Amino acid sequence: MSLQKISAATIIALSLAACSSGSDSPNSTLPNTNPTVTNPSNGSQTNNGNAAAANNQNNPSSNGNTAANANNPANSGNTAANNPPPRVDFSVSYGGLKTNAIEDIQKLAQKIGGKGTTATLKSYKVTLGTQSSSGSNINLSGYPLKELKLNQNFQETAIANASGNNYTVTRSGKAHIYRQNYSLIAGINPTNTTVRGSGVNESEKLDDTYILIKGQTTQTLPTAGKFNYSGIASDGASQGKLAYSVDFDSRKGSGKITGIGSDINLNEASIGEVSHTNEIDNTVIKGHGIQGSSSRGNYALGFFGPNAEEIVGTVNDTVNDSEIGFAGSR
Repeated sequence: MSLQKISAATIIALSLAACSSGSDSPNSTLPNTNPTVTNPSNGSQTNNGNAAAANNQNNPSSNGNTAANANNPANSGNTAANNPPPRVDFSVSYGGLKTNAIEDIQKLAQKIGGKGTTATLKSYKVTLGTQSSSGSNINLSGYPLKELKLNQNFQETAIANASGNNYTVTRSGKAHIYRQNYSLIAGINPTNTTVRGSGVNESEKLDDTYILIKGQTTQTLPTAGKFNYSGIASDGASQGKLAYSVDFDSRKGSGKITGIGSDINLNEASIGEVSHTNEIDNTVIKGHGIQGSSSRGNYALGFFGPNAEEIVGTVNDTVNDSEIGFAGSR
């Protein structure tokens, strides 16, 4: 429940080498390991199209010429059954969320009871999108592929005891979430907080934005070729379009966002090492990405997928004092 607004300087938007997620140790930097991927896009297949019996070259009845044969151009093994989407960990750390809630509860206790007053957290529940939790990580992998979901529910409820009295603190707002095969970006916008308890009945409006990024970061970038990425951009209220090109020969990239006010030119910048802290759950990811300037403020992005199939990033919109998230695939 940290109320500090995320800074764009730290958003390297997702670059990131190791995804934060399953760990509930919120203040630790995650090791550079990847979540399990069933079938990365390097063409390696578990079954390789060789279904039992149907593709047995020694079976006279099939003789390798059945429709299921991997050598048949019409069916090279890339069916939904043989080439399922990769399994990437898109979990939000419950432990990190709870740690932030405890810190805010202690500040609130001193504000209400005076210096030296402490509080004990009795319960904590968080809802993000379609999932709620009172103890386990929140898994966002169920969100539909490449569909921006606006106006998703976000709410935290904490019950704490201070000076013998129980207080209920609720922070609520909206979130927008976009998932790709190897990456996910969410904007979380708390808009209101309330405190109810003995002698206390307070409410406060909020205007915070947190950018949450999860996924499998690219460990080894392509060394040649030019790739065009297309996708979406959003400020939480509307949806725009992203077009971004990366030249891996020169190791530079540039692009444009349209549909969110005036066009946003993402000026050419070089590939480098970047990191991003998800302040909402205290997780950190590091990896390859690009940081540059735009017509509205600085931007940053990271590469995701075994072969840099995807990018995710943010623009620190200094003109409108907001954060714009974007994501695309090639």
